[in-house]
Amino acid sequence: QIVVLEWQSPECPFSLAHYQAGSMQALQKYAKENNVIWVTINSSAVGKPGNETRQQAKDFRRKKNAHAAYTILDPTGKIGHKYEAKTTPHMFVIDKDGLIAYMGAIDDQPGAKGAPAISKANNYIYAAIEALLADGVPATQVTPPYGCGIKYAD
Repeated sequence: QIVVLEWQSPECPFSLAHYQAGSMQALQKYAKENNVIWVTINSSAVGKPGNETRQQAKDFRRKKNAHAAYTILDPTGKIGHKYEAKTTPHMFVIDKDGLIAYMGAIDDQPGAKGAPAISKANNYIYAAIEALLADGVPATQVTPPYGCGIKYAD
């Protein structure tokens, strides 16, 4: 199956902008409807901004009506470092063979905040999923991620 990895922080204004606009949830719902597994990952270390307990993560996803199949709390940063995740959001789309088909920004609007700006963005995740569902490859495979730096353990 195709898998999307979304690095997220509940305190990052860039992540929050996509949740407040509903664009992240729409992407998650689109993925679910197309049998794509969506995994939200929080690699913020204990005591650092953005770190969540299981209950806080559950409450955030419920309040934001998120549609991720799984949420992983990665306070040691083991998963984040493995993928070299740098920001929230930092997005990865994994193809059916387990290879990274896309990694980078969610869209082409790093300064965009709010629904009007986000709705005009070229969304790299939609494009990558669509290409993979059609047995193709994404036209764009790597972009620089933007957002808040992940607060890894020292």
